[in-house]
Amino acid sequence: MTYKIQKTDAEWKALLQQKGAEPLAFDVSRHEATERAFTGKHADNKLPGTYTCICCGKPLFDAAAKFDSGTGWPSYFQPIGEDAVGTKVDGLLWMKRTEVHCADCGAHLGHVFPDGPAHRPALLHELGVDGLCPPEMRILLDFLPIAFFFGAYKYYDIYVATAVLMAGTVIQMAVIYLLDRKLTMMHRITLGLILVFGAATLLLHDERFIKWKPTVLYAAMAIGLAVAVWVMKKNFLKLLLGSQLPLPDPIWRRLNIAWIGYCAFMAVVNGYVAAYYSTEAWVSFKLWGYAFPLVFLVAQGIYITPHLKADEPSQP
Repeated sequence: MTYKIQKTDAEWKALLQQKGAEPLAFDVSRHEATERAFTGKHADNKLPGTYTCICCGKPLFDAAAKFDSGTGWPSYFQPIGEDAVGTKVDGLLWMKRTEVHCADCGAHLGHVFPDGPAHRPALLHELGVDGLCPPEMRILLDFLPIAFFFGAYKYYDIYVATAVLMAGTVIQMAVIYLLDRKLTMMHRITLGLILVFGAATLLLHDERFIKWKPTVLYAAMAIGLAVAVWVMKKNFLKLLLGSQLPLPDPIWRRLNIAWIGYCAFMAVVNGYVAAYYSTEAWVSFKLWGYAFPLVFLVAQGIYITPHLKADEPSQP
């Protein structure tokens, strides 16, 4: 069977490693292995949201379709849409079973058994799906530390606000880890910089450290992306998102350059405000400055939409 998204085993394995997936996830999703029951992070998860394919990111199941089958694997009585999954009959272990896979990339998800609610078929699987992602909670988690920082500054001072930002970021990362059982590289870098620059701010009683932290972060991102694309000849954006956004290579190159420019711009703007304006003005900039990434992401979405490759029907 031919799928819309095609990669070699080596490419899938590298992609899953970049995502921080468990080592067994490759064997489960690409070679139909099975993890032990009652060992996965999703089995008892009751949060609202959408489960996605761990390989290509395609939405697969709504959490509302999840139920407790008592098997030790998360179970769903229907996919999120008719085109979300595909099926095939296999004869493994001398019995006929209906295997279920991602319709876009063919990642193995599990098998259908006739024991769902009201006799609806249930899909039992685990490592073929990625973390549960309630979008409202993600937005709230992203914004909460800076909101607490802003409030603490208005009621106290920059040093109390810095301590609140550090504590808020630690809590934010702990919640993300509880939801996903992993922290991305960007999460770890952000947490590390906030703790290091925040500690320097408090110990040395010098607010310049926390004010220049965003400039250091954005500058590092710009340099990292630039070195990757022009020295290492690697496009990190495509490596991270290529399975979810089927874009032509020239578009990926332009997006990479756009992100280098955006990160450099944000580094310069934050540095300028930190150097030439008051601390109060800089704190206000931290809040309304969220308009910059919002505008950039919206513009990026408008730009890439016409270039997304049209879906091709799967061939048996």
